[in-house]
Amino acid sequence: MKKLICLSAALLISACAGTPIPLQTEYQGQPTVSAQGEKVRLLVEAQDHTGKPYPADSLLASQYRTIAESGFKKAGYVLTADADTQLRVSVRGRTTNGIVDNQSNVGRNLATGVLTMGIACKEMDHVVDAAGEVSLVRNGQTIAAKQIDMQRTETSCFSTLNPSWVANQQEAAVRTYEHAANDHVGKVLEFVSTTR
Repeated sequence: MKKLICLSAALLISACAGTPIPLQTEYQGQPTVSAQGEKVRLLVEAQDHTGKPYPADSLLASQYRTIAESGFKKAGYVLTADADTQLRVSVRGRTTNGIVDNQSNVGRNLATGVLTMGIACKEMDHVVDAAGEVSLVRNGQTIAAKQIDMQRTETSCFSTLNPSWVANQQEAAVRTYEHAANDHVGKVLEFVSTTR
């Protein structure tokens, strides 16, 4: 049986609970270089661990694209489909569930559960791990390419006495992915700024 869910299930769970998870819509970093209106076409592809692309409207793909577009605009780029320069970003999941996996700390949870008669929080690791390929293409020619992986692990712990504990853990998974996407976009911006 697969370990807990992909991020889209997180939204479903929270929606059923009547509390949709608010998604980040802006890049949280601070670009160090200004592109001063340079035009670029941003192409993003997210794949699971088998190489199968996530649908463009999936949470994983659309959330990364939202953060990336915000980051590039914040850095002074103009995003347009007819730009001579294309930035291609591809990330491929390396966990057994794709880009994101949620892993329960079973041993620790059992031990603390026994000691606290079942009232301790349930600890879970939220793991983002994806191989990343970034290439800058100008007038059909690749002028620079680099492997930039996307990785982050965060741990959440919520008590099962809280009726929202499952939704809380799913929100923690979404936040972990958003943090990883922000870190990755920052590295991509740095790469582009040094190869313009």
